[in-house]
Amino acid sequence: MWAVPDPRGEGLRSKGGAYGPVEAGGVTSNKAALLAPLVGAALAATGHPMQAEPASERASKTQDNAVEKAIVTEASTPANMRVEPESTPPKSADAGPGGQGLSKLPQLLGRDEAFAIVKKARLLISSEKEARKARKDTKASDSTLEDYAKKCARLDAEMALLQYPWGHPIEVVMSRHAPKKQTFSAMRSALKRRVLAQIAQALKAQDELQRNGNLSQPWQQMVRELQHCLHDAAVIDGLDRIQLLEMTGKQAVRSVSKRQQLRGLRDGWQDEFLALNERSLTYRAAGVLLRHCGLRPAELEKGVAVTADAGVVNVRILGAKVRDGVAGQLWRQFALARESLPAWFVQTLDAGGPMSVVAEADGLRAHLARLSVKLFPRKGTGKKDVILSAYLFRHALVTEMREEGWDTSDIAGVIGESTADTVAWYGMRRRSGGSVKPKKVVIVLGSIQTAVPVRPLDLSSLAQQIRASRSKGARK
Repeated sequence: MWAVPDPRGEGLRSKGGAYGPVEAGGVTSNKAALLAPLVGAALAATGHPMQAEPASERASKTQDNAVEKAIVTEASTPANMRVEPESTPPKSADAGPGGQGLSKLPQLLGRDEAFAIVKKARLLISSEKEARKARKDTKASDSTLEDYAKKCARLDAEMALLQYPWGHPIEVVMSRHAPKKQTFSAMRSALKRRVLAQIAQALKAQDELQRNGNLSQPWQQMVRELQHCLHDAAVIDGLDRIQLLEMTGKQAVRSVSKRQQLRGLRDGWQDEFLALNERSLTYRAAGVLLRHCGLRPAELEKGVAVTADAGVVNVRILGAKVRDGVAGQLWRQFALARESLPAWFVQTLDAGGPMSVVAEADGLRAHLARLSVKLFPRKGTGKKDVILSAYLFRHALVTEMREEGWDTSDIAGVIGESTADTVAWYGMRRRSGGSVKPKKVVIVLGSIQTAVPVRPLDLSSLAQQIRASRSKGARK
């Protein structure tokens, strides 16, 4: 078990303490492990077939069993008492779906209190839908959902090992990830998405029971589950990274941005990459497009259409991170100077005709990591090692276009942005040394087409960004 001291110096958590009583199920945010059997029982009571729990919503079977045992015991055990999974009492003949006998179920909720919980859950789901609609969020891809599931499984495993947590388990384990801002945000997003899905699932189940006039035990279980999930959602919304760092005494880990990495790279590293990458039959075409087109990994997953024309090679890219009318380009296309591309690339295109260059994101990431070691041998001095990525090439391309005097709107069109303001966050302003660089950009100026016109630079917004950047630099 994993013992965590109270960072506030207030001793072990007790029932009714600063973080409130610990209820059954409070030991973990993995409500999916408990919600599935409860929903199944509720739907069975309405005559509906039971649906299996999606694999992306649960951790491994072994982990779920251990966590479930801990939750069942937690219902009748003081929060500051160590709970061993093997100490779980045997299930009785009248045990319910969660492994509890009916006599051990929580006290029934009053009718008004129960309906108030259902109403609160509906309002939360409705407000989240409105917020997503206002942001024009797109549907999460399968790879994003898979990544969220992995993050939730990792957090569940950490919560299952907690001993004497000083606060809500979600808060305790998230404090471990607070030093890294990007990791913290990603973990919180994964938890938020899952708990909202669990609330929606429980709402649907209790709706079925209500329509059938069944407001007995199964409905009470669904409402109680909604109550637990709403509490978890409130905890997740209230997570404050800076506050957690202050409470635990941890220090923020400063990440090295792609722009910062560029400053230390030798001139011509992209061409060295192409020469090395050419040996890979799987990724060599993708590498050419990464180097010259500034693609996102998700755009390569969709496939980039490449065709040959007189003196040029045309590419058409389906955009990623697109919110209609707000951000991104649904598609963009431009021409590459034929004579500036690797000979084998042009010959392959001439021989085989139009092609679609596709690369799976995880496989490409692993491939780039392998080449990173060969191009940039590990220093072993404590300095950050260079790890190649699609976004590093993206920043490098913007830097080259900026050095050649490209208009900001054209740069935005090439990298698939809908506003020229966004370009301010890409690439470097100038390189050290001030030496004259040979022309590197092979994109034909004037050939850029986008799904929607790029909005011109907002000078007032740019001034704000520059001031923010200078202020940030002064604090370092």
